[in-house]
Amino acid sequence: MSELDRSALKARNNLLALFLVYVILDTILVVIAKDIWAIGRILVTIVVMYFTLQGRKWAKWALIGILSFLIVALLALVVALYSKLSTMGALKNSCCHPNCDRQNLLIKSYDVGVD
Repeated sequence: MSELDRSALKARNNLLALFLVYVILDTILVVIAKDIWAIGRILVTIVVMYFTLQGRKWAKWALIGILSFLIVALLALVVALYSKLSTMGALKNSCCHPNCDRQNLLIKSYDVGVD
């Protein structure tokens, strides 16, 4: 096996490993978003990956675009969840008395959206 063949095989294995990580992250994003129709996006990505492994240039650029979108979507999700979690932490710590009903009332009103 020549040096070029080993390098190509290593690059292909790295690409497959990264793609597997991508599919897992995208599946997590679909589950968190509770969007069943987003499974179609995963299937399209798998088809694009197949054509990428076949050496199609258009598929390579399509895959780069899809992966870039996933990175942006995951970062937006982390930012959105962080602000929600920090708000819940502020509500839980709003009262210093351990048996305070005000704290429970605040948390309950936050959960149901009552002002």
